Amino acid sequence: MNTKWDMQELTVAVDMAGCPNRCRHCWLGNHKNGKISTDEFRNIAEQFKNWRGINGVGINKLGFATWWREPDFRDDYQEL
Repeated sequence: MNTKWDMQELTVAVDMAGCPNRCRHCWLGNHKNGKISTDEFRNIAEQFKNWRGINGVGINKLGFATWWREPDFRDDYQEL
């Protein structure tokens, strides 16, 4: 089977700090907290920015989020 995968839009969410809570109702689950630096986040973003599909076309609209569980867990959340 030959499947062509073209992406027009992509959003990448990287959990830079994790979540301080362990809510029983959380649909995201109980994941291990980690730490990703701002430089590491920029490196991840750069890799996606230059991505091209098999047809040579890039992504039209590319978004990045520094969290996917708890947006204000880092001290610098407003800056991010």
